[in-house]
Amino acid sequence: MQKAVGRISALLSRIIFIGMSIQIVLGIVWMCGNFLYFQDFGESAFYVSVSKNFICDEYTGILYPVVLLLARGIGRLFGVPYYCVIYAVQLLGAWYGACRLLGRLKKTGRALRLWGGLGILTLPMAMQCHLAVLPYSLASSFFLLEISSSLRIILEERCGGLKQMAKIASFWLLCVLLMPEYLYLGAAPVVFVLLCELARTLKECGTLSKCGKNSSSAGEAFGRLGAMGLAAAVFLGIILGMNSLTQVEGYYGKTLRSPEASLVSRFAWSSLMDNYDSWPGEVQEALDWGKLQESAFYPDNMARVFGPLVEEALGEEEAREFFLAAAKQAWKQNREGILHEIIWDAAAYTVSPVAFQMQLTGRGYDAYTGRNYEIMRHNTPVLARIYMDYGCWWFAAGLGISAVLQLLCIFRDRSIVCRKNVLACVLILCSLSGMILWYTMQGAGIMDYKNTIAVNCFWTVWSLLVMWKGLEEYACFQREETV
Repeated sequence: MQKAVGRISALLSRIIFIGMSIQIVLGIVWMCGNFLYFQDFGESAFYVSVSKNFICDEYTGILYPVVLLLARGIGRLFGVPYYCVIYAVQLLGAWYGACRLLGRLKKTGRALRLWGGLGILTLPMAMQCHLAVLPYSLASSFFLLEISSSLRIILEERCGGLKQMAKIASFWLLCVLLMPEYLYLGAAPVVFVLLCELARTLKECGTLSKCGKNSSSAGEAFGRLGAMGLAAAVFLGIILGMNSLTQVEGYYGKTLRSPEASLVSRFAWSSLMDNYDSWPGEVQEALDWGKLQESAFYPDNMARVFGPLVEEALGEEEAREFFLAAAKQAWKQNREGILHEIIWDAAAYTVSPVAFQMQLTGRGYDAYTGRNYEIMRHNTPVLARIYMDYGCWWFAAGLGISAVLQLLCIFRDRSIVCRKNVLACVLILCSLSGMILWYTMQGAGIMDYKNTIAVNCFWTVWSLLVMWKGLEEYACFQREETV
């Protein structure tokens, strides 16, 4: 039985290696064919304009415009397009972040780790972001580095301290300065590490008490915990201070960010025109039928048209009350439809390559997938189609193979399921689940796979880890047979 399991594990591991290698080749070819071209996202033009006046609203981070400014200077110095400088920085950052995470999770040879980093780098949806003038690539890279630094404390079962927490929080700061929503998304690893350190400190103090040792060691443990908490608090203060200094709320005419605004966009967009007659007269007067249709047909206009007009008519506080009431009304009338849309969005954010093919064939409902794909295939349509089709197919196939291989690895080696590995999995799941929930609840019809490329990266990381484990188990089995 053990012999059969070992051989099956080796076979599945080799299939993953071959499948990932094909993806790497296709990804590198697509990258070479598109490196000199500019992907024409509307958001890219917006960030370029912000890099000239450096006025940000609550939806925009200050760091990416600064990066664009530096890239233009470097481009002029060396006579290359500024976006090529951006692409190079984003590709190197993504590769470094992926290799660093793999090295933290599994001690492997340098060549194998670099190959694994290429496997993560060449995920089609991630690669599109790496070759785009948008902050998603750098934000996901810093997020991977934040989790990698957090995992160091958990997997090595070492005591944290001021230096370790400062490192984790530094990546949190960089994420927030790129995309403000990471104030919440990037807080998950910080909070998790603090909770783990608290549990470790209490356990350590309990052990010392039972052994009858003095309180100096306990004081040192609590001092270390306090230093970590202080570092996290200091960086939180820096983040809030930087945001207040660099952001002008509502400057670009979008709805002021609030839970109520997100709920009305999430719940009410699909049935926006059905409830118009029951709204207050001030809202109907400000939001005529033409503006209502504009908001109902284009979901991003909930933040650009619908919300601002309501806030102008009612004021900020009353507008929030109206948003909440409209969301409740829509929920009562269309609960099943709203739940269906939420589930679709959550699934699409969780396994974007699998949802991609369904969305292109008309399954699901409104999303930005078609627009993103058209931009991706603009310069190399045939190559982009082959690359994306294979990448999505391989992603689904690789997950299935990895699931079987994971079960076989656990069957052969039960020590995989240990405390530190479970804690690492909980940290990753909490961080990614928070990200999926956040973007799912931001609004209906605006699902955009660029937001959660980090989630797809972690699926690939898992496939690589079980592949390496399967090869190791088979090598050990062969050595035992030889002996």
